[in-house]
Amino acid sequence: MVGACKHIQAMFSVLVCVGIILMCLSFVSTSRQIDDKLEGFQKLGHTLRKRSYGIDNGDSSATSYPTSIPILASCDALKKAGFGFSGTYRIDPDGASNGLEPFSVVCDMTSDLSLGYTTVHHDKEEDGDVNGFEDKGSFRVSVTYDLRREQIEAIKAVSSSCRQFIKYECIGSLFKDRHQHWISFYGRTMVNWGGVPTGIRGCACGVTGTCDDPTKLCNCDVNDDAPRLDQGYLTDKATLPVSQLRFGDTGGAKEKGVYTLGPLQCA
Repeated sequence: MVGACKHIQAMFSVLVCVGIILMCLSFVSTSRQIDDKLEGFQKLGHTLRKRSYGIDNGDSSATSYPTSIPILASCDALKKAGFGFSGTYRIDPDGASNGLEPFSVVCDMTSDLSLGYTTVHHDKEEDGDVNGFEDKGSFRVSVTYDLRREQIEAIKAVSSSCRQFIKYECIGSLFKDRHQHWISFYGRTMVNWGGVPTGIRGCACGVTGTCDDPTKLCNCDVNDDAPRLDQGYLTDKATLPVSQLRFGDTGGAKEKGVYTLGPLQCA
C-alpha cells in the first residue's frame, strides 16, 4: 500500500511539472506575438510621446510634442484649427523659412469664445505692495517676460490685437501729476491706465464718467483714507507689453498701494 502511494505521488509531481512547462511556453509565445505587433506599430510611426508644459524659449530639443498637433503661427490659429484646450503649444509666428525657431507658449483657449490668446507670462504677476515711496514714480518695478524680445515682437506681428490687465488699489495714493505711471516695451513713459487709449491721461472711470468723484480722472485721485481702485486692460499693441511700473505718493503713515499686472495676451 505504501509503495502504491509513493507511485501516485511521483506521477502527480510529473504532471505538475509538465503543466508548468506548458504554461511557460504559452507565455513566451504570446509575448513574441505582442512584440511582433508592437514592432509593426513602430514601423508605421505609432509612437507614444509625453507632452511637456515647460517653456523652452526656442530650444527644440527641450520638449517632446505629439506629432498630431501642428506648429502654426499663433494660439488663435491653433484654436481656429480645432485645438480648443488651454495649455502649452509650440508656435512659429514668422514661418518655417524665417529666422526664429518654433518656441513654446501658453495658449488661453477658453477666455473668449472665438479667440485663442497667445499668453506671455512674467515674473511680477503676484500682487505687489507699494509703501514708503513719496516722490513721483520713485517705486520702480521692472518686468521680465518668459520669452525673448524678438519672440514677443514676432507674436505681436501676427496678432491683430494685444491686451494686458493692470490694476492699482490705493489708500491716499493718487495718479494726478504722474505719481503713478508705466513704461512701454520701447521705453516710452505712459500716463494712460487700464481702459484708457494711448495719449489720454487718466483711468477707465474718467473715460466712462463713473469715478467715485466725477470731477476726477481716477478713483485714486480722490486721495482720501478710503480703499479705492483703478483697473482695466491696456490695449495699444504698439506700446505693449509693460516693461516697468512706477509708483509714488505712499510716504504717509496711512498711504499705501497694491499693484497687479497680468500677462501679455495677443490674438
